[in-house]
Amino acid sequence: LNEWQPALIVIDAQMEVLADADLNENSSGDILKWNASYVEPAVAAGASTLMLDHTGHDDKGRSRGASGKGQSSRVEFSADVKAGLLEVTVRKNAVFAEIEPVRTFRVHEDEAEFSLEPIERPSGLDTERANEQATRQRIAHDIVKRLREHGELSQKQVTDLVTGSRVTVCEV
Repeated sequence: LNEWQPALIVIDAQMEVLADADLNENSSGDILKWNASYVEPAVAAGASTLMLDHTGHDDKGRSRGASGKGQSSRVEFSADVKAGLLEVTVRKNAVFAEIEPVRTFRVHEDEAEFSLEPIERPSGLDTERANEQATRQRIAHDIVKRLREHGELSQKQVTDLVTGSRVTVCEV
């Protein structure tokens, strides 16, 4: 890593690299071992990492295998291709990065080239879900910003400040 100094490392697909390392994709412990051996050193060397994975057989909305895969990710996307359009949806954003919750691209491919053209979202896609997710993301980003300005608060102090029956406070 120090010799190459990559800016981005892409792993395609996680199932195959885990098998090559003699690790089980259904074991969160093995996922954590792999991350400690490969992902964390890459990040420490200044590289961003992009992990591609397959969806689960029963639940198409999450990665296949151990739940530790999604839990260890900082930002998680899902991709769906329909009628020549690629829709990329943010499923997790633990770093509160300013990422559009849903992006749609027209897929262009021929024998010599593959490209994605960003387009406005066509009508009929789930804009309400995307808007709700964007609102939650903006609120979370604002909360983190205000907490950083205020200084550290204990979990009890945060719980005392937040009201509502559907509120859960967890450590970040």
